Amino acid sequence: MRTAERATAPDERSDRGLPLPALLALATAVLITSLTETLPAGLLPAMSASLHAGESATGQTVTIYAIGAALGWQAAFLTMTGLTVVLLGWIRVSVPDFPGRRAGERTGGQNVLRVPGVAAVLFVTLVFVLAHTILYTYIAAILDGLGMGSSTDLVLLAFGAASLAGIWVVGAHIHRRPRALMIAGTLLVAAAAAVLALWADAPLLVYAAVVLWGLGWGGAPTLLQTAAGDAGGEAAPPAPTDSRRTADLSQHR
Repeated sequence: MRTAERATAPDERSDRGLPLPALLALATAVLITSLTETLPAGLLPAMSASLHAGESATGQTVTIYAIGAALGWQAAFLTMTGLTVVLLGWIRVSVPDFPGRRAGERTGGQNVLRVPGVAAVLFVTLVFVLAHTILYTYIAAILDGLGMGSSTDLVLLAFGAASLAGIWVVGAHIHRRPRALMIAGTLLVAAAAAVLALWADAPLLVYAAVVLWGLGWGGAPTLLQTAAGDAGGEAAPPAPTDSRRTADLSQHR
């Protein structure tokens, strides 16, 4: 009976249209999570000065959230906290619950890794997200070194706009060319890092590198989650969750 009910649920949902409140709540959760983890990137110099610590040490607040008491940037984190409290209530009201799996039906972590393809996807997730996180965490310090510290907001705006474009491209083509998109994204991020490291002599080159970076990164989380789900399939349903945990691990380096 439960199986039949679950089988007909998609048709019922399609008749009612998309559950926009629930989808918006989940999208907001992703946004706030990303902001919380990456907010120190643009505020790194100010945070470093307020905490009287080096930028390298201050950058670890992305990992441990050891936030001090300097009012200028503290307000941003307090705002994130307030939004999170509101979001919890929104999710509680709007997002439906789903039945879990019985203990005997669950796939253990070691069994997931034995499924062909899953370990490879998790390794790519670890390396790719780690490279992005290191670059994003210290981009403000990098720009300071290049004499573009005052343009950090514009550079991050360019990155964000390019990331949105990357998300759109991946969303339009992921069902046909997921592997090609992942390879292209990796090459774009690698090219951006190379330009910033070796040839960032002019602001135009910096902006070009940041745009490449955003295009390569924007759709990467979707590609990696999809790859984990495809590799795991019915044999390893937790694979997408393991992919998310691996990404978290690489961000909390």
